[in-house]
Amino acid sequence: MEMTTLDLVLRANSGALRVPLKRCAALLGIEPQTIRNRLCQGSWPLPRVGSERSVFFDARDIAALIDRTRDSTNAPVSPKSALPKRQRSSVT
Repeated sequence: MEMTTLDLVLRANSGALRVPLKRCAALLGIEPQTIRNRLCQGSWPLPRVGSERSVFFDARDIAALIDRTRDSTNAPVSPKSALPKRQRSSVT
């Protein structure tokens, strides 16, 4: 039986559907602060779940993001490539 992306995400999170921000960042291969920054900018692709104080994401949404990225590139998933590139401002 082949494991799905959701199975892998759930396994990494001890079977829980609510994934804390730090674990989400680890699964996607990015820094937690990157997620916080993109949440504040409104550019983070996943909806938050849970309370106001704690930031959680749904394991199904994380798996879908990974799958969308893989399907759109037809290449192995690089979690960092799943996120929009940071725009650099030029200093004159």
